[in-house]
Amino acid sequence: MKRVLTMVLVLAVVLSLLTGCSTEKNGEEPQGVDDGTSTTVTLYFADRQAQYLVPVQEEVSRGDELDLMEAAVLALLEGPADSSLSRTIPEGTRLLELRVEEGTVYIDLSSEVVEEHWGGSAGEIMTIYSIVNTLTEFKGVEQVQILVEGQELLSLTGHLDISHPIERNEELIKR
Repeated sequence: MKRVLTMVLVLAVVLSLLTGCSTEKNGEEPQGVDDGTSTTVTLYFADRQAQYLVPVQEEVSRGDELDLMEAAVLALLEGPADSSLSRTIPEGTRLLELRVEEGTVYIDLSSEVVEEHWGGSAGEIMTIYSIVNTLTEFKGVEQVQILVEGQELLSLTGHLDISHPIERNEELIKR
């Protein structure tokens, strides 16, 4: 009996290693590099001048693709650990739902993303594209629809149309 249990455990470990996330995008380093217990994801935070998004590698708990996306968003909500970078999403904002349908991620955030937003066109752009660029790092994700309390809005603070899915913006990434 012990031998059967040992073989089942070994098989489970091998299968979990073989089914690890491979999210290669355009020949770049895959999102979700697996070390067995955690995974590396790329997050985008604003530089101090809110001119560029800076890619940051962060370790998150290992899981399936949707779990990794949720972990990446939760890490964005926490803000950057590096004091030279700025938070892009207002404190108190919560992730209400995240789902993927045919290459589009639908992310539903709590009302604090609007009510507590500091405003300005640069601030709104940094908020939106930090979310969009982070989520489009994942394989198969082409665009992101941002919802607030389950509703499509015209904008967060009046500067950028978010009433439709938004594609990645490479020009905002600091090289």
